[in-house]
Amino acid sequence: MDQVLAVMNRFDQIVENCSKELRDYNECTLSLGADHCEGQKEKLIICQRRMEMQVQKIRSACIIENDEYHRCMAQNSSNESCFDALKKLLTCTENVVKSS
Repeated sequence: MDQVLAVMNRFDQIVENCSKELRDYNECTLSLGADHCEGQKEKLIICQRRMEMQVQKIRSACIIENDEYHRCMAQNSSNESCFDALKKLLTCTENVVKSS
């Protein structure tokens, strides 16, 4: 079950961050067939790799903030209790994205 959720989460990230490339590739394959869409496929792969690299940077740079947030969520029944930890995690994430 966890693997299915991980795949769905990854797909959601690709859709969110590479929507233009995904749409272009999908439209091309529907109209011409996959054999004629290597350019669109390559652009989608490049976008996906760029997105994955950014996610890895965020995970590495924000590991402490991420751990603190998840620890807080595991220890508290109220999401409000973890607002400060979430705020720190989001700030860290934003800083990584800005610096990229």
